[in-house]
Amino acid sequence: MASTPRTLNADDALDVPSMHPRTSTPARASLRLPGAQPPSKPVPSAYLRPRAAWRTLLALVLAGPLASPVAGQSSLRAVPDQRFGTLDGAGTLSYVTDALVLADGSIVVADAREPSLKLFDEKGGFVRAIGAAGDGSGTFQRISGIGLLVDSIWVADMGAFRQTLFDADGDVLAERRIASRSAPDRPHAQLALLLEGGRAIAPPALPDRPAADATLPLLLLDYTGTPLDTVAWLRVGTTSLRLDAPGGDTISISGGEAFRSDPLWAVHPAGRGVVSLVQGLPLVGDSAGFVVEWTGAGGESRYRRTIRYMPARVAPEHVDAVVAHIMRGDRWVDRFGSRDALEAAIREKLGVPEFLPAVTDLVAGRDGTVWLKRTGRWSTSDARWTVIDADGATIADVTVPRDAEVLAAQRDALWAFVIDDAGVPYVVRYRIE
Repeated sequence: MASTPRTLNADDALDVPSMHPRTSTPARASLRLPGAQPPSKPVPSAYLRPRAAWRTLLALVLAGPLASPVAGQSSLRAVPDQRFGTLDGAGTLSYVTDALVLADGSIVVADAREPSLKLFDEKGGFVRAIGAAGDGSGTFQRISGIGLLVDSIWVADMGAFRQTLFDADGDVLAERRIASRSAPDRPHAQLALLLEGGRAIAPPALPDRPAADATLPLLLLDYTGTPLDTVAWLRVGTTSLRLDAPGGDTISISGGEAFRSDPLWAVHPAGRGVVSLVQGLPLVGDSAGFVVEWTGAGGESRYRRTIRYMPARVAPEHVDAVVAHIMRGDRWVDRFGSRDALEAAIREKLGVPEFLPAVTDLVAGRDGTVWLKRTGRWSTSDARWTVIDADGATIADVTVPRDAEVLAAQRDALWAFVIDDAGVPYVVRYRIE
């Protein structure tokens, strides 16, 4: 029988089994979940400095290099290798937003619509569900992030305002309630994704009505939720298109982010650090640039790399592809009287810059690689992902099926959420060759 889960206070440490890297003797790792209380005094401005001056290399032990076809090649492709998910029963999927690849090749996926976690073995067989929809211990309302701490799985649930730690069998080890968004003193730890050593990464709580182009810091937190430093600055505000419908109604439609060159970030699956990317560097001659930085859980910078590229201008066919994507289905046609009227309203509100964004998605690989998606919704061909190794060197471009939403990756494989031609959702493992 599973032991009763512990409800942690801000100063409680959680002991979970760890394995010494050179022996098979179990050790103990003291981990702390970020607390729910904000600092009692204002955060010193030094904690919120931009990180452009950081250059110290972090002696961080990452997973060892994998024997992989990526090394020494520049143009590769993702080939379907294994499906995860079933046509019926407990292993069916609806909408997967996150995935963790475990050491034995099994995979834990976060199904947002149920919501629950589901564990599959390396061959695609369904093993068990972890948690379910609900209000009690070990249940979820809206999963906003998952990750690993040693051999345990953590889940951030922003519907229940709770962080939960599960063991490999799906039993609850510990959980922590975090303050509601309605509280006047909303803590920085609300959206915290956990890092090793008891630290976390999080943006602060959003203001009720953020300005369209406001920026907020992505913060490194200690175990109490107190900000230690700024990793990056994030652009906030709605990405929806607010359309003026006949009759005076205002309708919000998703898709307004298609041409935005926003900062991006991702946490390492095992909490070893965070990768951040800033776009929109000034033009140098005909080239533009973006910056990729890998920051360890202790706040040290492993590398900071500026990547130059030749920007592509936005063409009419790019806009047409984005508008077609936004208009898929007939949900709002009746409110505008015709598809032509809806299309005209979308084109009026869609912000179209001079150049296409350089990067539209970012995935932190479990082996220290970083995967950058270089194409977006404007593309009618397969997606192109650039792969950076653990030292910041570009090692490959990988072609991935256009509709595959990449969830996890490593040098020789990636895992993506796909919906097949029959409308059945799966997670697919692709080998890189």
